[in-house]
Amino acid sequence: MMEKTLCIFLSFLSLLPFSSPLSFQSPVTPPTLWCHKDERAALLEFKGSARSRSPQNSCFNSWNLEGEARNCCSWLGVTCGGPLSHVIGLDLRLGDCHQVSVSINSNTSIFRLIHLQVLNLDGIDFNSPIPSSLGNLQSLREMTASSCKFYGPIPPSLGNLTNLISLDLSFNSLQGPIPSEIASLQQLQTLDLYGCHLQGPIPPPLMSNLTHLKYVELSFNSLQGPILQSVSNLTQLVRLDLSANQFNGNIPPSIVNLNQLAFLRLDSNQITGEIPHHIGNLTQLKELDLSFNRLQGQIPISLSKLQNLYSLRLGPNNLSGMVQLDIFSGMEQLEDLILSFSKASLSTGPTESTRGLQNVITLGLAQSNLKEFPLFLGKLDNLRELDLSCNHLSGEVPDWFLSERLQSLSYLNLSGNFLTAFPRDLSYYNSSRLMSLDLRNWRYMGESHTQENFYLGVTVYSSRLGGHEYPSYDFTMTIVNKGVKMEYQKIFGYLKVVDLSSNIFISEIPDSITCLDGLHLLNLSNNLLTGSIPSSLGALTQLEALDLSRNRLLGAIPPEIARLTFLAFFDVSYNNLSGPIPQGNQFNSFQNGSYQGNPGLCGEPLSRECPSFGLLPPSSPKGSEEDEASGMSFEIDWKAAIVGYVVAFVISVIIWHRVITKYANWFAKMSGMRQLISGYRV
Repeated sequence: MMEKTLCIFLSFLSLLPFSSPLSFQSPVTPPTLWCHKDERAALLEFKGSARSRSPQNSCFNSWNLEGEARNCCSWLGVTCGGPLSHVIGLDLRLGDCHQVSVSINSNTSIFRLIHLQVLNLDGIDFNSPIPSSLGNLQSLREMTASSCKFYGPIPPSLGNLTNLISLDLSFNSLQGPIPSEIASLQQLQTLDLYGCHLQGPIPPPLMSNLTHLKYVELSFNSLQGPILQSVSNLTQLVRLDLSANQFNGNIPPSIVNLNQLAFLRLDSNQITGEIPHHIGNLTQLKELDLSFNRLQGQIPISLSKLQNLYSLRLGPNNLSGMVQLDIFSGMEQLEDLILSFSKASLSTGPTESTRGLQNVITLGLAQSNLKEFPLFLGKLDNLRELDLSCNHLSGEVPDWFLSERLQSLSYLNLSGNFLTAFPRDLSYYNSSRLMSLDLRNWRYMGESHTQENFYLGVTVYSSRLGGHEYPSYDFTMTIVNKGVKMEYQKIFGYLKVVDLSSNIFISEIPDSITCLDGLHLLNLSNNLLTGSIPSSLGALTQLEALDLSRNRLLGAIPPEIARLTFLAFFDVSYNNLSGPIPQGNQFNSFQNGSYQGNPGLCGEPLSRECPSFGLLPPSSPKGSEEDEASGMSFEIDWKAAIVGYVVAFVISVIIWHRVITKYANWFAKMSGMRQLISGYRV
């Protein structure tokens, strides 16, 4: 018995941490990990292929062979691990690598680092297709290559990375479909292909096999087809963003089974049918955006169950029926509510509960069939942005509304109503926060009066309305001018600029844009524009800056643009353009950056020659009869146009007469919906 007790006691002691007088004096230093020579050589070879745009760049400063720095495990961005101390991590975000360009292909040395588990190449300029040998790194668990200027298709060899948990290829100019081989990545939890110009349907196996997916980001592509019923297999989804594509068909009813879903964005597609009646089952939802589609039917009552929502956007759509405020009574976290142009009518009776709207900051009620200012607006103390445009409001703006709300609002849109006047001079009210006031197209004394100041997305005040004279204020504004963000301290009447960048325009560039022949700057970058560049742009002879970058434009750069002798800035990078670059005049001064991300372009200043085409001769300065007879109607789809707003678009009186007279309806739709119904990224 004694021996058994002693045995148990000694066994217990063996479990205690070993201690000695020395152990209390200094901790045990972990052994230094030394990298393998072949892996160090591969890293140095990768460094040797890098070129920095800045002499002060520090991306690879620690990568050298001097002293203890010979140990590549100590280099910035390099992680070693495992029993044999292999390089298992390469994270170039940690250095100043966003100004570095690297030549990469299937033989590039980093693809010999077969033990890599984490590879982060964010922001490095590769300007090449994604090498297929990336699929050799079969130990990879995290792969990030966002904004790397990759182009071409996603290689099917990525399907070999079966240990991958996270894949991020966002903000690249890729082409073609999502390869079905991606469905082999059955451990994948995060898939981010935002803004990659991808096309075609989502492969059905992707929805069936990747059951561990939690975050799916496929927005701002050209993906097509219906949203598959098999989306219900992705039961662990927390975020699903399919916005700004070309999906059609109905929202599958099975989507309501994704009970972990917190963010659902299907906006800016061509989705039809009704909102699923049981959408209220998604009780974890914090953001729901179904705007800019073609949805029909009534807003389901089950929405009232979504009490965790902080953003709800349902318009524009083709909905119908009456919306009761009671639906929102339980949404006490709601900050963003957009019903503008949903085609549903809002019930504003005195018995309606507004408890769920107390924290609303942005409220869009444009075209909601309102006949009077809703009384509940007086209770929304947190309200900062309000759109009441295109309703049936008439008479004077109520004094109670101006007294209670003007002091908190930074944006107020009352355009397109039947209002006649303010009860007092605006200077009477505390409007110190107000940055934007839109009063266009009020019907005063039976006539429609467009205000003298065109809406710039900054501020507009009527110069005379309903017998009251209001002062004209100067406000600063920021626009992208010739590739540089510029702040204008005052808005000059002679500034002739159209900046529609970073929206969701999805049409072709209309020939009729040449009617704006006083333009000095045209910026349509970061949209989803398709088709070819109109040759008629050569008629904008005053143009000094033209930015069409990061769209989906096809075909050649028209030689007519080479006759724009005032053109000082030109950027068509990251499109799908092809053929020879025009030569002569200002085109001789533009650098490679104006054309990068278009693998089909050739000719100077690019290194790619055009053996089958040759270089185009300088264009004749004379315009053609076809240019003068170009079409006269803006055909940009209004459903895309309302997303954007015109920043700094002030044209001379003559241009106003020509354009606004012809296209008044188009501009009214575009500007009247501008800010509050625009989507954006969390």
